Order: sequence, then C-alpha cells, then structure tokens
Amino acid sequence: MSQSLELTPSRLNALDQIDRYIEEHHSGPTLRKMCELLDIAATSNASYYVRQLMERGLITAERTGARRQLAAHTLRVTGTGKAVLKQYHAQLAARAHIIPARSSR
Repeated sequence: MSQSLELTPSRLNALDQIDRYIEEHHSGPTLRKMCELLDIAATSNASYYVRQLMERGLITAERTGARRQLAAHTLRVTGTGKAVLKQYHAQLAARAHIIPARSSR
C-alpha cells in the first residue's frame, strides 16, 4: 500500500462497513446509518470518514442538489478500495490462523 493509501483501523472499518452495506442494500448508507454502523454519535464524524476515503480514491459519491452536497446513497467503493479491502480481509484471516487456541484445563 502506498503512503497516501495507508489507513487507520477506524478508516479501514469505515470502508469495510460502507462496502458491506452497499453489497447488502445496493445503495450507499446515509450519514446517519454510517453513525450507527460505526458506533459514532455525530454525522460530522461520518462525513469526515467519507471525505478521507474519497481523498484517497477509495470511494466515490455524486454531488446533487442546489448546494452540490454529497448524496450518500450514491457512495461506491472504487477498484482501489476493493483491492485495499481484499488485502485487509486477507490480513484478518491470516491473524485468525495465527492466534493460538486456549488450552482447556
């Protein structure tokens, strides 16, 4: 992953949650729904995640209306975003295999 694509765990989680939501609902989540998915209170925080992911080219969204606001339902994960998620899921799977099982006493 290049320096500009390095993501914090919370941003990776946001990208993953957006992707999962789109897969299930065939539409991007609203900012309020993102708050619920990410367990955060303020829509401004959800908007921040969206902006950060857009700046890195991991998601796209259309701007609509007179004020050209982002239309959350138009969120889409880009090919680069899908590649990042694939690598993220592979790392999670690898960690799951490394964790030793607890011994029963």
